[in-house]
Amino acid sequence: MYNPEIMVNNSNKKDNAVFDYDFTRFLNFSHNQSESFENLTDSAILFWREWSNWANIALSKFKWSFPAENEQLNAEFLEKLLFYKGRCAIIRDKNNGLMVVDYLNTSVKYNMFGVPTRIQAVDIYDNGRIIGEYGADDFVLVRNNKTMYPTNLTIWSYCNEIVQCLISQNVNVSGQKNPIVIQTSDREKLSSQNFAIQYDMGYPFIFVSKDYNLNDITKLELSPKFIANDINDIVQIKRNDLATALGVNNNNVNKESGVSDYEVSANNQLVQIESNLLLSMRKLACDECLDKFGIECSVDFNTMKGVSENEPIHNEPQFTD
Repeated sequence: MYNPEIMVNNSNKKDNAVFDYDFTRFLNFSHNQSESFENLTDSAILFWREWSNWANIALSKFKWSFPAENEQLNAEFLEKLLFYKGRCAIIRDKNNGLMVVDYLNTSVKYNMFGVPTRIQAVDIYDNGRIIGEYGADDFVLVRNNKTMYPTNLTIWSYCNEIVQCLISQNVNVSGQKNPIVIQTSDREKLSSQNFAIQYDMGYPFIFVSKDYNLNDITKLELSPKFIANDINDIVQIKRNDLATALGVNNNNVNKESGVSDYEVSANNQLVQIESNLLLSMRKLACDECLDKFGIECSVDFNTMKGVSENEPIHNEPQFTD
């Protein structure tokens, strides 16, 4: 028989590290604690699922092309730094060549364009180890946008709002299963139970004795009003707003949904503005790499397999007449 105390006592054995944690605290949960823990877990799963979907879209939006001999110019790492930090740097190191790094601004002086004249390159995978210090001629700043605002913060904010709506939607749907309270006399209680069973089993006809007094039955509905569809509309609006902020075409709306051609065109323009803003800052870094390091690198919208180069993954906006 399972004995949690034995498991805890065995935790002192060095060769049995799996029992180092006291799992017995979960066995002593009250009903309310168990429900709170389950709700917290469900909320976390909903959030990370939503966040992961949008993060993957954002991280796959651009395709970089670097010279093959520069293996440390990693496009995936560069986009992750822009996603989480909002900026990164391409440095020219005497020993390691060109590298994509995070950086610290160590200079109190800026040039006429507001760019620092000296930075410290940081290895984020080695506890923030300082790789070296570099002057203005040995680094190029890559900005996620003009304000260097991280994409992750935008996605995190929207996902938090979306998940709150999804939780409310789940609660409303679950509430539809609440029982119906029926008040009847003791004499007719058994007959009422049989009627309820027949109703639940989908009987097309339920026969009632004429001695049965229907006027003595009182019904109390505990189920809330069904508003899950309305909540779903709010979720879709927030997802569309997030897609627009990421420069991703979200035109799953059309005339049937009551959206006018003008509104569709206006949304397309916003998507195009956001996309071009993100792309232009990356292209600026490519131009600076050519000027400072003499290397040709390029960046453009990513494409899916089977889609022509003229149809980027974010679906370049198509304006309607």
